[in-house]
Amino acid sequence: MTDNINAPMDEVARIIVETDEENPELLAVVTQDDCETAPGLRVRMKPVYGDLAITIKGKRYEAINVRTKNGELIASISAENIIHENGYRVDMIPGGDGK
Repeated sequence: MTDNINAPMDEVARIIVETDEENPELLAVVTQDDCETAPGLRVRMKPVYGDLAITIKGKRYEAINVRTKNGELIASISAENIIHENGYRVDMIPGGDGK
């Protein structure tokens, strides 16, 4: 998993988590300033310890975990990696600078 990953995510405008199917269901969107989830899901942000971090609204996080309302981990996003369960997809959207 991504528990030991601690690198900053600084080249994306938002993170989109959705099911991996022909007509994907939107599960969560994480931006610099906000986080929205589908009903029954939650996103936990972990603070950063050390140099590597994801910064949202000026706060630094080690990882973003997306879970079902029952606590099942379906995606873990760190500055170095994205890991998700089968049947789910995470898309990275580049920032306004075109990178």
